[in-house]
Amino acid sequence: MFLATDFLCQTHDPGPGHPEQPARYETVHRALREAGVIAKAQLVGPRPVSREDLALVHTPVYLDLAEAEIQDSAAQISTGDTSVSARSWEAARAAAGCAFAAVEAVVRGEDQTAFCLVRPPGHHATPDRGMGFCILNHVALAARKLRNCPPHRVVAERRIGLVFGGQALRGEHVAEARVAVGTDRDGTRAQERAEGAGIPVFTVRLKDFAERVDFDAAVGDAIASYAPDLVVLAGYMKVLGPLVVRRFPIVNTHPSLLPAFPGGHAVADALEYGVKVSGVTVHWVDEGVDTGPILAQAAVPVEEDDTEDSLRDRIQAVERELYVQTIRRVASATRPQEGVR
Repeated sequence: MFLATDFLCQTHDPGPGHPEQPARYETVHRALREAGVIAKAQLVGPRPVSREDLALVHTPVYLDLAEAEIQDSAAQISTGDTSVSARSWEAARAAAGCAFAAVEAVVRGEDQTAFCLVRPPGHHATPDRGMGFCILNHVALAARKLRNCPPHRVVAERRIGLVFGGQALRGEHVAEARVAVGTDRDGTRAQERAEGAGIPVFTVRLKDFAERVDFDAAVGDAIASYAPDLVVLAGYMKVLGPLVVRRFPIVNTHPSLLPAFPGGHAVADALEYGVKVSGVTVHWVDEGVDTGPILAQAAVPVEEDDTEDSLRDRIQAVERELYVQTIRRVASATRPQEGVR
């Protein structure tokens, strides 16, 4: 576990009789020390915090106001009821720096847990005002920092990275999370991107097998050799057999709002039927055709002049972000248990 803290946090003093006293820091620090937590933890100090970092949550007007009023020895920030002292701004920045350092250490995969021992507290402040005991909202800052991390950084501890198919998700999203890329034919974009990034590639071609069951067995063995936690299909247009589907958790996308328009001609079918709204579905793969439990969906309006190509392009634009978000959410799953049909 990471313990992110800085003794500068003790310099914030809201005054006699205030419940949020500097002694609270030492009380918690002592309890952690006596419990042996500090001896076992990896200690992390605050990283430098820029104005741009704080602007992830707070408005420039509020940041200027709070800093100026604290430096002018105000007893409270004028936006509300937050009591401050001469070094409160330094303490608040140190606390935010600890929050950022903790998030970044976990995202780098150095550990899975972090505890921030900081003050002043940071959970009530809004973008444009201090509130309660809080000058800056460290919780919101940490969450926003985490949200802004590239998805492959967030899920790097999970071996999600077997993208199987002729296409590929955008390289900046998941390239470093992949453990391998599998294809069913040579010369695909997925293969080119993987080789360019130094990611292992394997190819299992259906035409090399007399029986489909032998092809499925070979695909399953090839996937298993990389021990992925999650298999991600992207542009793979073959139906995987039970020998593969029962062996691994697999996710896929489909260019319609399932259960409407399953199969390989979903966009054309939607236009022919005359629907006003189509979309994309991310779903677990089961032994049927586009019948697995639904993980996420997003709607895409159908325009009057849409062609199959124009509608597909707009669906794919929505699909990319939805797919990455969903992969992040289910990266720790081991086997689909339930979903929405």
